[in-house]
Amino acid sequence: RSVANHHEPTPFSVCSRTSPHSETQTCCQRLLGFAAASRTTSCLHIQIHTTSTMSHIEELTDRLKLAERCYIRGDHERALQEAALSEKLAERLAMHNQQVLACVLQAFANLGLGKPEESDKFMAQIQFFLLKARDITDATKSKIHRVQAAILQKKQQVPEALAELAEDAYYCASAYGPLDPECCGCYMHMAQIFQTNNEPKRAAELLLKVAEIWRTYLFSVAQLDKVQEEEDERAGLDDVLGDKARVDLHTLHGNALAQESSELSANLTLAMVLLEICTGDSSLSSMKNLLAAALSLCDEVPSTKAVVDQANSVANFMASMDVQQQQAGVEQ
Repeated sequence: RSVANHHEPTPFSVCSRTSPHSETQTCCQRLLGFAAASRTTSCLHIQIHTTSTMSHIEELTDRLKLAERCYIRGDHERALQEAALSEKLAERLAMHNQQVLACVLQAFANLGLGKPEESDKFMAQIQFFLLKARDITDATKSKIHRVQAAILQKKQQVPEALAELAEDAYYCASAYGPLDPECCGCYMHMAQIFQTNNEPKRAAELLLKVAEIWRTYLFSVAQLDKVQEEEDERAGLDDVLGDKARVDLHTLHGNALAQESSELSANLTLAMVLLEICTGDSSLSSMKNLLAAALSLCDEVPSTKAVVDQANSVANFMASMDVQQQQAGVEQ
């Protein structure tokens, strides 16, 4: 062909002019370069998507936690708002368990606001989720039965409410263990129903169990055997459990049955001391007064050996705190 009719091949042309091997090799290198660039871009997109998803999951977790804390503290309006936002976020992330949990919190919040009919609507929505979702945890099922029991109690359907609480206790024990603080809400609710229906003995047994559970748990969290240098290693008390402990112990303290039972009062008083140690909300002198009250109650009941042993550990801990404060005062 003439020079005028000759044209250069495109980068992807498989024909060659001078060196077939060289041209093919160049084309392959370019193709590999495009493929590598494509893979890098895809990996970057996946990484960005994963980071965004993780960020949304963290936001969802925080919002659900805040909603629960607001409900426990009695701020039902804020709890309702945060739970509603959590439900929308969980739906977007296709996280059915968290979506159901958000609905449970909205049902609880509406009960707190005196709107049981709104709670019924959320329970119907939860039943729909349960039909199609297979990833609902036992912990969430426990809360479903707990709020259903509260709704039934509002309607004066006491046997049905107790049946729901029995299911609550089963699923909560399956998720955490029967002596975990998460089960205390169920036991407290049962005790309230028994006490209202003139069954004080059964109510007192459940309230004593609640006091013992909190005392045992808070003693393990306090880790009184840790020396001052190891304080940073303490796990500390979870915010939600801290709120639950304060509400449960305050409710127990105001219950007439607690005043009638020295064993219940001893467990309750020591649990209150341990809560103050875990949160650091009270002065050393006020904790000493509570501890003295717990020890005096233990003298009346032989069955409180565990309380006495833990109270002595607390007394030793407070004595070491006294020494540290005195040394700090001398150094200043």
